[in-house]
Amino acid sequence: VIGAGLEGGGSIDELSELGGDGLGDVSADDSMESSMLSEDFGPGENVLEVWVVGASIEPWALGTRDGTFLMLDFFNFETVTSPLAHGSSPQYNFSSQYKVRMDNFLLQHMATNAISVEVNQARGADYEQLGRAVVPMRDMLTPRGRMAVHRAPLRTKEGRIVGHLHLECKLALPVNELWASWLENHPDEAKRVREVEEEGRAAERAMAEAAAAAQGNTLSVTIVGASKLRHPSGSDALPSPYVHYQLPGHPHVFTPVASRARDPVFSSTSSFELRPTARVLGGLRRNPLVLTVFDEGDAPSAAGG
Repeated sequence: VIGAGLEGGGSIDELSELGGDGLGDVSADDSMESSMLSEDFGPGENVLEVWVVGASIEPWALGTRDGTFLMLDFFNFETVTSPLAHGSSPQYNFSSQYKVRMDNFLLQHMATNAISVEVNQARGADYEQLGRAVVPMRDMLTPRGRMAVHRAPLRTKEGRIVGHLHLECKLALPVNELWASWLENHPDEAKRVREVEEEGRAAERAMAEAAAAAQGNTLSVTIVGASKLRHPSGSDALPSPYVHYQLPGHPHVFTPVASRARDPVFSSTSSFELRPTARVLGGLRRNPLVLTVFDEGDAPSAAGG
């Protein structure tokens, strides 16, 4: 690998001179076009640009100090730091460029590793990590040579999601043919790379599921009413119905009794705290909710209707 990252978003500052109303009008494509015009590429050389557009941060995570900045790490380059931005939706518009040599080692690194972006909270002369986004780079090896991630989760050291990051990455020259050639010529290493990629995807799925489970959700069930109910005995007597159901893993639920009513109105709502894991969501899709109407005057047996 050759060269180094451009410090402190300097490339974005230079791009602001290209026109428009300011940094908000600069795109990753604009930035890379500028780089490509000014770069002479030798054999195997390339330029990778990482552009962090902004973030959305939970207000409770910010507290009273709303100043944040980024620390960006890629491969073995030095960490680069963004200017300070403010608010729960900071617009960083921060770019860092890396001049690299696309050798086998870097190709494998991009296939199996990630870019790390920390969002840090300024605390006077000190700072504290608020959250960290880890973005896999394997999509950079496709023919497009770029990726855009609009909601990369920002996680605390404990794994809690405190916001999301919007970033884009682009290579000046696509490397998909180089990568395909490497996979073909190194079958043993290619097998290991694919295993690592699958492990990474499995870890991403597990983290997403764990985050969803940690956040939890609430399912509300409302029994509005019923119509044209008959007394269980078959007589003309009016039934006094109520409804029973049960969600797996939760207690039995009974609505209030509607006294002497063929067309009862229950308007009964119950709420259930759920952890939306794949197992729970799959169970909700597969298993219908069974509602049974009973009559108060008889032993439990379904009322007709």
